Amino acid sequence: MKKIELVKDGCGMPIYLDQNSADYKGLSLIAETFSEDIKAVTGVKPPVITEKQETPVLIAGSIGNCGWIDEMIEDGTLDVRDIKDKFEVFKICEADGNLVVVGSMRIAVIFGIFAISEKIGVSPWIYWGDVKPKKKKEITLKKKEICFTSQEPSVRYRGFFMNDEWPSLGNFVMKTFGDFNAEFYRKVFELLLRLKGNYFWPAMWSASFPLDGGSGNPLANVELADAFGLTACLSHHEPMTRSSEEWDKVKSEKNGAGYGADWNYYTNKEGLYQYWSDGME
Repeated sequence: MKKIELVKDGCGMPIYLDQNSADYKGLSLIAETFSEDIKAVTGVKPPVITEKQETPVLIAGSIGNCGWIDEMIEDGTLDVRDIKDKFEVFKICEADGNLVVVGSMRIAVIFGIFAISEKIGVSPWIYWGDVKPKKKKEITLKKKEICFTSQEPSVRYRGFFMNDEWPSLGNFVMKTFGDFNAEFYRKVFELLLRLKGNYFWPAMWSASFPLDGGSGNPLANVELADAFGLTACLSHHEPMTRSSEEWDKVKSEKNGAGYGADWNYYTNKEGLYQYWSDGME
């Protein structure tokens, strides 16, 4: 493979994921976003596939979590000694006629996928900054343009602290997404990952990150962060990953019923202890 043809003659290179992998949930969402990135440039949306097919395809996965990648490592087709057991390191290379994005861990694979997005002219701010990519009929890259190995990050945890979300962000979120739900946080997380961040402190004035998931699953926000390999926490005075806004949503009006009503360890020790224990679970 002398050149990497992501889009040629109106056809996009398929994106292969191992659907039996622990990485699949998060990578499938990112692969869909990457496919939309290519469409934004060319008008062609490559398919995301879960079954092997003839080369060339883009294969994405982490070491030990993608059968096809592990087979290539085993037979010597793919050398991952330079990234194995390292923190958040990815490698983009040609192997056995395919373009491979392999990571030392799940989030590293995502960094590698979005690195290709940047190479084809898609800004990390394509959604939040309305930055439109330059249109092209085809995407053909030389191997030396696209194939490289990343370094371990010099700062271990890097990310956003989202605070004071009202009125500007809150009004936008309610109008666009209905709440601070998983649909909203997917857009936030995609920007964070495009910028190679891995850490998130969520909004906390009126929102409850652990409870606002929506779609009948209040934990959807937390599960989405986990699927992407992100570390999410709560900040300020928020103990045991439970926020003051969350307390207002679940507290009981009378002490002795449920968690009780008082945010006061002297008067409501058992209720608060149970509340924090449930948060850890």
